[in-house]
Amino acid sequence: MTSPSELLDRFDAALAETRSRQDEELVESPEEVISRFFEHLQGFVWIRRVVGGLFLCALVVMTGYFIWDVLPRHYTLHISGGDILSNRHRLVTVLRNEARRQGLNIVIQPISGTLANLEAVENRTVDVALIQGGLDMPLPNVRHVTSVQPEMVHLLVKPGIKSLTDLKGKRINVGGEKGGTQFIGEHFLSFSELAAEIDYHETFYSAEELTTLPDRKMPDAVVLISTLPSFLAEELIENRGYRLLEIPFPEALAMRYGWVAGATILAYTYGIQPPVPAVDTETLGINMFMVAHKDVPPKAILKLLDVLYSSGVSTALRHEFDPKTVTLPSGYPLSEGTESFLKRNDPLFSQENIEELQGYAGLLMGALTILMVVVRWLKGRSGDRGRIEQEFQGYIALVSDFNRVFPELLLQGESKTALDALALRLLELRNAILQRTVAIKTLDPTLMAALTSCFETADSYIVEEVRTRRD
Repeated sequence: MTSPSELLDRFDAALAETRSRQDEELVESPEEVISRFFEHLQGFVWIRRVVGGLFLCALVVMTGYFIWDVLPRHYTLHISGGDILSNRHRLVTVLRNEARRQGLNIVIQPISGTLANLEAVENRTVDVALIQGGLDMPLPNVRHVTSVQPEMVHLLVKPGIKSLTDLKGKRINVGGEKGGTQFIGEHFLSFSELAAEIDYHETFYSAEELTTLPDRKMPDAVVLISTLPSFLAEELIENRGYRLLEIPFPEALAMRYGWVAGATILAYTYGIQPPVPAVDTETLGINMFMVAHKDVPPKAILKLLDVLYSSGVSTALRHEFDPKTVTLPSGYPLSEGTESFLKRNDPLFSQENIEELQGYAGLLMGALTILMVVVRWLKGRSGDRGRIEQEFQGYIALVSDFNRVFPELLLQGESKTALDALALRLLELRNAILQRTVAIKTLDPTLMAALTSCFETADSYIVEEVRTRRD
């Protein structure tokens, strides 16, 4: 028969083994692993010096970059606003004058025609240009800076021309050949069932040429696109006898083309006595855009936008530009400077930034978890399913022996001290096993059920002994 001392020795051995395996299979959190790793590194003086030096260098570099980033810089931008007689040219002239106060130097290079201006930006003959919308000209180096303001299509005609159908057989000036004005003019004239070089003849005089041509060579009609009021339109109306002709279908044309919208030239815009036009006149509205080469420094673009939306420019032009229209599509990607302009008033801790930080934190924690799993796999587990099952089978055998021996010891009148020691060891073993099961996920449920049944039987013996002593 097994003696109480032998059973106690087996309990002590089982407790020692259980606690040892529990320590081996204890899963550390990523924070604990990292903390322990850094505590280990702290023991090396040279590592502390290297890390401290790297940290100091990083701090110096970041401080230097911050100072370099906030220092004022002087940029020079070459800009084209088109013909020198156009309102776009006047706009860039005002921009140049205002930009000097903000450390931005603007050099104006007049280039006639929107397509020519786009090609100049593409080749970086100029850095920035003002163009009209409605042109489908894909250019990889061109970037959208902002939508500036709408321009109006002016259809100026000689006396005697009272409708679009009267233009049949006439000479119509459409600006530079293969230019943006020609493109727009041909579209709305085609909508009126007038085909170029079939129903009318195109001429390609520039604004400067129109102001110097003798009357006998002047075209019957002139198409020009400009903000209000147009200097060239005013010149042709006052000194050449032209009048504004209505384009009566802007909304119908807008349903076909996204680049056009309905617009109105108000009565008396170009004259009081007599009124020119005599009544509000419908026409086409075309957006004006500012574009830049992709390699123009973003901070230069940011300064240029600050100038455009400044009170000085608004006062000089008697027109307030609306920053809400910055992203009206021109067909080109946004420049980096424009993106900075749109984001500079965003709060540092916006919902988008917080979600982005949460995403990075989750990614980091996921990477740490994967790393720990790989390390543990490479290191090897302290046991496998078979070993754990064998371990618990040993617990069942031990508790079963207790259940067999304890009643016999009671019958033999074993001392209370020995019986109490056995009961205490049983309790300690059960607590250790319960803690052990938290860390294991491979235990066969039938083993745990059998072990629980053995402990319940042991409890009944101990309870009976306690009741007997009370009696």
